Amino acid sequence: MGQTRETLKQQEVSFRHRGWQPRRLKTREALRDLGKSSAVIDRFDQCGADAWVLRTRTAPVRYKVAADYCRNRWCMPCARARGALIAANLHDRMHGRRCKFVTLTIRHSDQPLKEQIDRLYKCFAALRRRKIWADHVHGGAAVLEVHHTGGRNGWHPHLHVLVEAAFVDRRELSATWHSLTRDSFVVDVRQVHNDVHAVRYVTKYLSKPLGSTVVDRRGHLVEAMQAMEGRKLVMTFGTWRDIELTKAPDDDTPWEFVAGLAELLDQASRGDATARRIMQSVEAATGASRGPPPPGFIAPGDVPADMFEFIYA
Repeated sequence: MGQTRETLKQQEVSFRHRGWQPRRLKTREALRDLGKSSAVIDRFDQCGADAWVLRTRTAPVRYKVAADYCRNRWCMPCARARGALIAANLHDRMHGRRCKFVTLTIRHSDQPLKEQIDRLYKCFAALRRRKIWADHVHGGAAVLEVHHTGGRNGWHPHLHVLVEAAFVDRRELSATWHSLTRDSFVVDVRQVHNDVHAVRYVTKYLSKPLGSTVVDRRGHLVEAMQAMEGRKLVMTFGTWRDIELTKAPDDDTPWEFVAGLAELLDQASRGDATARRIMQSVEAATGASRGPPPPGFIAPGDVPADMFEFIYA
């Protein structure tokens, strides 16, 4: 007896969200606590449904899964896809430029998280108007990180900043930052030796906006989501303002339809060799961290990983 379309859609959704299901359920509960509309929650629930698989006509064969995505900032797969685009566009701008990696922190306090982030952003805006910044920094991008360390003064928002600059004096920056915040002087300045590593480090906070110290406590999760709602988690400044952070790369590759994702999953579970080979290429590209594979997957190594390239559009 065939499976219903609703069952197939749930298989597709489950495939996209393997690896973060417990956290996804907690995030959904927080969305409800925040009074989000049924439409928003339904899109969150159905993210990854109606998925189909495309492939290139060129060698080596590449596969692309297209689907209906929620694009909610708290959906980890959607955040990961957005973070990858931002990382690629930042990396393009960094190429051939001298860059520094700067971290700006504020002292722990018992203020609500929203007020702390407001203060952090206000001080950062003021810093960009100071002489030390104007004289040395041409442009850059800043990413917000928020985590909770436990205890009464547990919130710790701070900024990770990539700056195009030949030189930034850490002691002078610390003194300037203290003059703006009145109580915070901890800053860090490091030379960027590897553009790829620097961009990955910064954008990982976009791919996973909140860590387990926040997600595992419902009250913390709700407060963090509320404090960060409608706020830019990444901002560009100076000569980097023109970067289109989420611009997708040009792709004139000819794609052709293969099958629905649920259909391939079902065929693979029944032992179909072609379906298993295609799904194995997906597993090889996305990694084991997504969670246990569906029934019927062949073991890693049975198909060389470089036979296929997998893209989740």
